[in-house]
Amino acid sequence: QVKFDPANMAKKIELLELSIRKLLGQSASSCSYDELKGIEEQLHRSLQRVRQRKAQLYKEQIEQLQSQESNLLKENAELRAMESGLVKENAKLSVMRDVSLVDHRPRLHGI
Repeated sequence: QVKFDPANMAKKIELLELSIRKLLGQSASSCSYDELKGIEEQLHRSLQRVRQRKAQLYKEQIEQLQSQESNLLKENAELRAMESGLVKENAKLSVMRDVSLVDHRPRLHGI
């Protein structure tokens, strides 16, 4: 079982708060050279992880957008093909209507 010692917990909290202040540069004046060097290295590693994660998110977003682009280009090609077919069908119907009108035109005798 884990026992919670209030004095021990308070000390841990105090150490964590001090560590946070050091990382934020608020207690830098009380740090030794070695402590500052350690903080700098820790921040450098953290910054590398943040940049790697950011690059990964950019890569994933680019891949997603490229996939969307591919789908939209395919859909656009399909819609253009449908449009072309409809234009041709409309032209055929127009010709058929014109022929039908010519065939049903009243004929005048003697003219």
